[in-house]
This record gives sequence, C-alpha cells and structure tokens, in this order.
Amino acid sequence: MTESKDHETGTGKTGAKKQTWLKNPRELLAKIVRENPHISDDDLFEIFYDKIKSFPSMIETCIQYWFVNNLRSLRTRTFERKKIDPKLAEEVEEQIIINLLDVVLPNGKKLRDSTGLECKRAGSWYTRIGERIGDGNIVKDVLTNDDLRKIYQET
Repeated sequence: MTESKDHETGTGKTGAKKQTWLKNPRELLAKIVRENPHISDDDLFEIFYDKIKSFPSMIETCIQYWFVNNLRSLRTRTFERKKIDPKLAEEVEEQIIINLLDVVLPNGKKLRDSTGLECKRAGSWYTRIGERIGDGNIVKDVLTNDDLRKIYQET
C-alpha cells in the first residue's frame, strides 16, 4: 500500500513515526517522568507544558500528531458508520427503546418501578419524567417506552 500524503501539511499515514524525525516531545516527557516518578498526571502535564512552551518545534510536533490521529479517527468512524446495515441499526434502536423502562436509577430501582419523586431525586433527564408523572405516581403506570423516548429526545 502506498502512503497517502497531504503535501500542504506533510501529514500521511506515518503520523507517529514522522514525529520522531522532528524534535521529539516524547523524550522530554520521558525525562520528566523519570525525574518525577511519584507526582500526579496533572502535575506531570504542568511541568511538560511549562518546558515545551520554549520549543516551538515540539509544540508543532504535538499539534501535528494530534491532528493526524484525530483526523484518521474521524475518517474511520465516518467510514464505519456508512457500513452499518440500516435494518440492523433499526433493530438496535428498537432494543434500546424497549429497554428504557429497565434502566436502573442511582437508587438501584428500575425506572419502571420508580415514583415521580424518585425520578426527580435522580436528576438529569429523570427530573423531566418526575415532573411529567407527579411525585406519587409510578412510571410504568403512566408512561410507555415511546413516551420515555420522546422525553429523552427533548432533553
């Protein structure tokens, strides 16, 4: 397979490999990790960021690496989405809709068996369910899966 390459950006399928030809931020990161083996990832990032700011070529390398990998990922996902059989996608969607009543709330109860008040306490889109059915009512007695799907789509 021949390598495709964008001559404007110099990016191709060698994304990570090409970055080793330039000033290598990975070596900088490795050195920081060796020198600070017990600090948090956030602190490692802060040290790395402070040091890399002095090296525009390293910043460019990081940006190019991020760009190449994310571009490839986006293109792959788009391609994979196109390959999905529409009938299969519809069947999966139906399964998801069927299972909405079986979703378990943070309190451990299934949505179907929960009261409006319990839904409100769960927060998120469950609050809308609780408002719709009222505090003392049980979800399965008032709403269908279609109703739940519509509420979910509205939030």
